[in-house]
Formats: sequence, C-alpha cells, structure tokens
Amino acid sequence: MIHSKQFKQVLCAIAFATLTVSSHSPVLAQPADMPTHKVGPIEVRPIEDALGEAKTVRSALKMVLNGQLNRTKNLIKGSLTINLMADAAQKRSSFTISGDLLSVVAGVGAGAFAPNRKFKEMGFYVVGDKSYFYMDTGEKLCTSSNAEAGTLNLMAEAFKPESLLNAMGTSASTAFSGELVGEEKINGVQTLHYKLDAATMELMNAKSQNLSRLKGKITKGNIWVAVDGKYLVRLLQEGNGTISKMFQQQDYIGRFGVQYDILAVNKTVNVKLPTSCNKPLKSFGADNPFNLSP
Repeated sequence: MIHSKQFKQVLCAIAFATLTVSSHSPVLAQPADMPTHKVGPIEVRPIEDALGEAKTVRSALKMVLNGQLNRTKNLIKGSLTINLMADAAQKRSSFTISGDLLSVVAGVGAGAFAPNRKFKEMGFYVVGDKSYFYMDTGEKLCTSSNAEAGTLNLMAEAFKPESLLNAMGTSASTAFSGELVGEEKINGVQTLHYKLDAATMELMNAKSQNLSRLKGKITKGNIWVAVDGKYLVRLLQEGNGTISKMFQQQDYIGRFGVQYDILAVNKTVNVKLPTSCNKPLKSFGADNPFNLSP
C-alpha cells in the first residue's frame, strides 16, 4: 500500500530531475543552419524589466533522453514535458508532467504500484486555498487538501527565466556571447536568435558541475530573446554525459537535451481542473482501484 503523499514526492522528484538536466542538455530538433554573423555579447534581461510584474505566466520545459542505465543497461529513450500555468490574481496555478518517460520515472518512485500502470499525466493544481493532486494511468484520480502552495511556488520559482539561467551557471546580468542568426517569431514574439559560442558553453559546463548531479558537456546551444525587452523567450541545448542516481539509484548515461519556452506573460491563462477533481477523493484508499492509503 502506497501513501498518496509518496506520489506527490514522486511528482516533485520528476520536476527537479528535469531541472537537473536543464542546465546541460539532446536530441531535441535543432534549428536549421542559417547564415551567421560574428560572435558578440547577447543581452538577456529579466522579464519584469520589459513587461512589468508577471501576473500571469505560461511556460514549458521539454527534456529528451537517449541512453541507458549503468548497471542493468536498460535503454532509456523518450521525453518528459513540464507545463506551468499561473494566475496570481485568480490564485490558480497548475504544474503538469506528461510524456512517454513519465511511466519510467514515476514507476520507479511508485515501486510495486507501477509495473501494471502506464502514467499518462501527473499534476499539481492550486485553486484558492485548495490544492489537488491528479494522476492519469488510464484511471483518472484526484485528491484534494489544503493548498500546498509552498511546493507549487517553489517549482514556479525554479522555472522563472532568471532562476533557470542561474542553474546554468549564469544569469540575466551575466551576458551570453554567440553568433546572431537572425530574427524569428517564436511563441508569438519577435525574437533575435543566437547560436551560443564555445566560451559560453564552457562557462555553463564549468559552473554546472557544482550545481547538479549531472556530469556531462553541452555541445550545442541556441537562445532566442525578445527584440523588444531582450528577455528570454526560448532556450535550446543538447549534450551528453551522466546523471547520477536518476533511476532506482542507477546512473543514466547518454545524450540529453532541453527546450525551455516562455509561452505567454500577462495574457489570459485558463487553469482548468481535470474533471475528476470536481469530485475529488478524500484519499487514495480502499474506495479506489489502486488501494492507496492517505
């Protein structure tokens, strides 16, 4: 019998495992080569400088893995996508995780519960003073409790562009350098697309060794910043190496990549609860097919 609290811990672990590799990153489709210009500084400024206080935010991070475990040699190939939506005024937030690697990662955390279950989606939702934990394994379950806003806020803070840059060993006040590829419209925003240079990637490699369980090397990097405001809109990296103790105390060895997107700021967001959260279970107990206790 597994406590519902454990599943919340699994969700947190997945999120922060994803953030662990977001500072080095694979296998995501890279932009086509385009004529480039000489290497120069890249100005990246905090979103608040350009758009004011971020009252609503939509962002996403996709992680891709292509490798194997060090002891069992199990192949690990697939992706995880984390989506964050927050509306401060309405006090509504969501943090959801999906992708074909979810069953692998969540299954490890859930132990014996997982082998017969295919996790399609997991998520935290906060509406007012209530929080909801949701999972879809073919059966859609939801529990509610007093808002665990601290956990959600911590995740939301970690996904802010400035926090992500800090995790990469730099910050908005530490200029990147790279080659200007040109202007592109990304997520509805006109941006400047840069290919990061070797010096920037070496800086990230050196800094991140002390910041995570990742031992690897960034081999490619691209960044898109808004023409108006110079804030981060998209970050795309890839690399290879080892992520220690990622699956059942085994190390992951192989390629890994990340794409981080700011999808919208101060625009309407619709944080909608899954249908099963309209009548949430009081606990994952004997009244559900999974026999999980509170």
